[in-house]
Amino acid sequence: MTIRHNIRTIKGALEPLYGEREAESIARMVVCVRLDYNLSQLVAHYDDEVEIADLDNIIAELSNGRPVQYVLGKAEFCELEFEVAEGVLIPRPETEELVELVAGVATKGMRILDVGTGTGTIALMAAQRLSDLICRPQPIEGDVSRPEGVSITAIDIDEASATEATENFRNSPWADMLSAQNITLDAYSATLAPEIRFDHIFSNPPYFDDALQAPEQRRNDSRHTSTGLSYRELLEFAKERLTEDGRISLVLPAETEAALTRHARMCGLHLFRILRVRTVPRKHPIRIIAEFSFQRCQSPSDETLIIQSEGRYTDEYLALTRDFYLFA
Repeated sequence: MTIRHNIRTIKGALEPLYGEREAESIARMVVCVRLDYNLSQLVAHYDDEVEIADLDNIIAELSNGRPVQYVLGKAEFCELEFEVAEGVLIPRPETEELVELVAGVATKGMRILDVGTGTGTIALMAAQRLSDLICRPQPIEGDVSRPEGVSITAIDIDEASATEATENFRNSPWADMLSAQNITLDAYSATLAPEIRFDHIFSNPPYFDDALQAPEQRRNDSRHTSTGLSYRELLEFAKERLTEDGRISLVLPAETEAALTRHARMCGLHLFRILRVRTVPRKHPIRIIAEFSFQRCQSPSDETLIIQSEGRYTDEYLALTRDFYLFA
């Protein structure tokens, strides 16, 4: 069966669940990962005869709604392959926007903290964006000297996730600006010298209610406030550990906006920018990215990202994801 035929087979099976465009993107991803091809190689060999191992089982799992990254056990962006474990949340469109926020205020010597990193995807994407600023970053281990380049520290309470993040960092082109630790936010804070401050803190923190607990503990840990990480904790940490002109950026469900903004004010933090993510124009926002700073902003930026319109991905969404995902 040719590559072209394989893609059509996978796409045809998935179209009822995902729609034509997304089904084709998933099909291409399966073929590329299984053949170890990038997109250019895929196009060049479209009519080559190939055999994709276990294709029927792959299609069956995808047809049941299991995310392709979990089925394949890995994901890819910018031709960088990294492991994805079952318990780790897969990046969404607002993930790329979060990275853009970090890049937008990038300066040499920045210290960045990614809380709840999972397998390190967001940290890797940030490193990609900031790579032109790299000199010789130094890890933060309680010392007060600022790194010459950008330093990104990623922490996670799950040991397996932190191990995967460490491996992904080691295999990336930006290994010397990234470090991962298996540690809680409170414990990590206790290891830092009093003088240590961060220029940017970002997180996609847990947000499900206890009633929505998932069966798998690792998946719960990455989603639930009951496991010891909440936006309140993050804001309290930022209150103590942000630089004077630093920022904290959080991805949360849209319904948390009022409570989040209220608690931020209690910590002396002011809304700088908010992005509302809608799946389609007529639906209410599903998530927000809220960015806070100690600096008071008279007119915070208020933006909207719409993912799809009239059955197609919007130009804004495609522009946002193009640099990160091979199949966006």
